Amino acid sequence: MCAALRRTTRAVSRLYDEEIAVSGVRGTQYTLLRVLDEAGPLRQQDIAEFMSADATTLSRTLRPLERDGHLRSTVGEDKRERRWEITAAGRRRLRAALPRWERAQARLRAAFSEKEWATLRALLAKAARVTQEGELATLVPSEPVV
Repeated sequence: MCAALRRTTRAVSRLYDEEIAVSGVRGTQYTLLRVLDEAGPLRQQDIAEFMSADATTLSRTLRPLERDGHLRSTVGEDKRERRWEITAAGRRRLRAALPRWERAQARLRAAFSEKEWATLRALLAKAARVTQEGELATLVPSEPVV
């Protein structure tokens, strides 16, 4: 299952990255900008948890966005903590990428019926939830590796 999910993730990420490349951001950067645009300022730890990203991967995504003026970081309540927020330039970049993101989404969605799409979203959300909440013991333990 892990190999199949990784293969699918790479293929889907490639589709989105190819579509939005002209906007100057990658899929991971777009997602991060969108999260901060919708949620407002967040602690780096909260972003990592929401995106299921490790600290190193998240830092590699945050740094270029900060360097390019799309994100701003400040010291949090705890001096070791960083809070991140999207800037006006980041919102412009996000708006510029949105039509391309929607195009990638439409391309992917066209391969599924409405019912399949809804089921896929629900199953992916459940897989993320159970792995984050430690509910794996409730899943079937012996599935073939694909």
